[in-house]
Amino acid sequence: MQRNYRKHTMNYPLENKIIIFIRTFSRYGGVENFCFRFYNYLKGKNINVNIICGENKTDIKNEDIIEVKLWKPGRFLKTLSFYLKSQKYIKSIDKNSVTLACGKVAHCDFYRTGSSSHIDFLIKSSVGYPPLKFIMKAIKRALNPVNYLNPILESKIYNSKHTKKIIAISTLVENELTSRFKLPKNKIVVIPNGIDKTKFSLKNKEKLINTLKNRLTFDENKIVIGFCSTNFELKGLHFLISSLQYLPEDFVLLVAGGRNPSKYIKLAKKLKVDNRVYFLGKVDNMPEFYASLDVFCHPSFYDTFGSVVAEAIAMHIPTITAKNVGAKDLIIEGVNGYILEKINEKLIAEMIQKCINLKPENFIDTTLSDDEVFQKYLDVLLDENFINSVLSNR
Repeated sequence: MQRNYRKHTMNYPLENKIIIFIRTFSRYGGVENFCFRFYNYLKGKNINVNIICGENKTDIKNEDIIEVKLWKPGRFLKTLSFYLKSQKYIKSIDKNSVTLACGKVAHCDFYRTGSSSHIDFLIKSSVGYPPLKFIMKAIKRALNPVNYLNPILESKIYNSKHTKKIIAISTLVENELTSRFKLPKNKIVVIPNGIDKTKFSLKNKEKLINTLKNRLTFDENKIVIGFCSTNFELKGLHFLISSLQYLPEDFVLLVAGGRNPSKYIKLAKKLKVDNRVYFLGKVDNMPEFYASLDVFCHPSFYDTFGSVVAEAIAMHIPTITAKNVGAKDLIIEGVNGYILEKINEKLIAEMIQKCINLKPENFIDTTLSDDEVFQKYLDVLLDENFINSVLSNR
């Protein structure tokens, strides 16, 4: 079911500084890049902002960016040191400042999470692995101390009386948080990830539609299915390749992603569909990739959002995803795609056939631009009731 994200704006009090905590401030990565883009958005709005980070990997070197340094090596020491140093910094913050944690930091006014609990992640992200790899993965995770640290820090974060709102990137995350930590739903605000609509748009699709197809010398009658991931097992590539045996010969699959495809090439040969599967490796021009598709398929076993789903929808590509993918919030079934209730090759093939028959004129782009998402964050962070009732009484 597609969630209704209401668009609205408000006037923001410029005297309130926003302080964002992020372990690594960078252009790259998921939450890291979110913070980088949000920082630039706030500066463009002339809103006072500080970034408190463990390490600054950007070219921004000014007094806005405060680098507290991390203990090294390894994720355990980095995570623990940033938590401890952030707690010390929080105690010295001016009472008129609004704090937003985008990493494992407790006692901020707001906490933005791109995941559910670490325990849920460990359980659900292992589902797609074959038995031997599942066992090896479980042993490796059991020996990693960060997998014991993160649940402790999350308990402090979600039980903090100082945190007024949790910002979740999907209803999947919202539901898992309410279940795991017994949080009331009115404490959680769902704001999905935004899309760069200068890159991912219907206009760009129309401009680029035949570029990749021509380079691959596809016939006009080919029906092109797309898949993109750096984790082929978790994202269900095995089942997508297997679905081709239930589809007509003119259905072909493009696979984008830099992982070693050797086992999937063997699978395609075993099923005698290897002439219909094209492994492209790492793709730098993703708008061109999406524009070549008739259907995009993301049959992931677990993904708290799934930006590739949002990007495909923004390009007006009928999209299939699964019930344990957060970006299912963007799917209106029978309009812009379908949601898999279970992951198997026959059901995937059936949904692909359904997507081919969707009418382009009825397609609805349910994604939000970066600016729309960042406005929603400001509406939460600088809400008048919060400013008046909480900050004034500190």
